[in-house]
Amino acid sequence: MGLKEIVLKVLEEAGEDGVVQSELPRITGYSRSYIAEVLRDLEAKGIIRRFRIGKQSYIVKLSKYTAKLKRKTHLKLGILRASEYVYVPLFRRYLKDYGLNVEIVVYDDALTLTRDLALGMVSLALSPIYTQVAVNAVYGGLKVVAGGSLGGASLIVREGIKSIDSIRSIASSRISTMDYLVNILLVNELKDYSISIKYITNPDEAVILLYRGVVDAVNLWEPYVSLLKRRSFRELIDYNEYIGEYYCCTLGVHTSLDYNTITKVKRAFSKALSEIKLHIDTLITPYSTITGLPVELIKESIGKYKHLDYIDMGILNRLISRGSKFIVNTQTVLEATCRI
Repeated sequence: MGLKEIVLKVLEEAGEDGVVQSELPRITGYSRSYIAEVLRDLEAKGIIRRFRIGKQSYIVKLSKYTAKLKRKTHLKLGILRASEYVYVPLFRRYLKDYGLNVEIVVYDDALTLTRDLALGMVSLALSPIYTQVAVNAVYGGLKVVAGGSLGGASLIVREGIKSIDSIRSIASSRISTMDYLVNILLVNELKDYSISIKYITNPDEAVILLYRGVVDAVNLWEPYVSLLKRRSFRELIDYNEYIGEYYCCTLGVHTSLDYNTITKVKRAFSKALSEIKLHIDTLITPYSTITGLPVELIKESIGKYKHLDYIDMGILNRLISRGSKFIVNTQTVLEATCRI
């Protein structure tokens, strides 16, 4: 009997109580790493589910024994302060139609938001897929269940920088779309240079660093790109033009959500994305209220994003092929995504 069969037998005997994951090495006699690999495979196939208890521990159960869990009707949705989620008021409305009440929490840092998702502090998150993949590889606790936004990022340079090979320092958010795009530059155009990366926790820091000349360039998303261009800073690279289509933020859920809730969330999300153009005139003002971003700045920058409600592996693989493939690669993307 192989490890997979042993684990399934143990979980069957445990029933609705499940088994603490850290106990499985003692019960089965196999290593933690091998057990973790088998559990990831079983979870990806929907055979088991894991539920976080505390910071580092999980209860593992067969999926058939989780159907009686109380379904959540009040969810927290975490988003970043950006112009790409203008559909969020519509998304919230359609979730309410499905009996799901949503509280929206706005973050300025992708890593903090996605870590909160993995820890169950928010139930849903619209954050960079690269962050979701990396955090899932370290913490687990989340699944990417739908697409989201494409594009929206640019490299903005200080006065005096005329070309990419003049850059020696870049400010970027950590483990994010911005960070991944910087990685592509380091692997390609900047591979022959020594580049200093200054990590920031909110976009205002990047703006200040650029103003003071502390860094040569900043990698930022909309509407901060438009804001800096208004102030006469130059856009050296529009990544939409540089690499074509690429994902920014996608929809992730905490693994404690049941199948029916995730299905409702996905349906509401797809409907909201498909109706952005139809409702755009009535979405911007309430979205401005949610994020604190000026209405005119949202209007000016929203066109830099496209929206796609599913994960297109062709788009992701093309982008991954240009990066270093450390942490974010085809295998880790597949492990983080959940197709329902």
